[in-house]
Amino acid sequence: MAFYHLLMPLPTEASHVVTPEGTIGPIVEEQREFAIERRSDATVVVNPIVAVQIIQLLQGLVNHIKATSNEQVKESIEQAEASKS
Repeated sequence: MAFYHLLMPLPTEASHVVTPEGTIGPIVEEQREFAIERRSDATVVVNPIVAVQIIQLLQGLVNHIKATSNEQVKESIEQAEASKS
């Protein structure tokens, strides 16, 4: 099972407010390079019991989404479930 997470690129420039105490405050302006996609990968090895628990967790999330989402989302899930059979 492989997991990945897409990360926003780091800012190439950032302007901060200087607080009255002389420390750096929040960012007021930043520039980013959107051409670079950063991704970190990890492979997770699990035993069969944990694999079943992950499946149960994901199925519970799908059921929750189906119960609380709009019709378009529900239809998309139903189409995905129908295509696996």
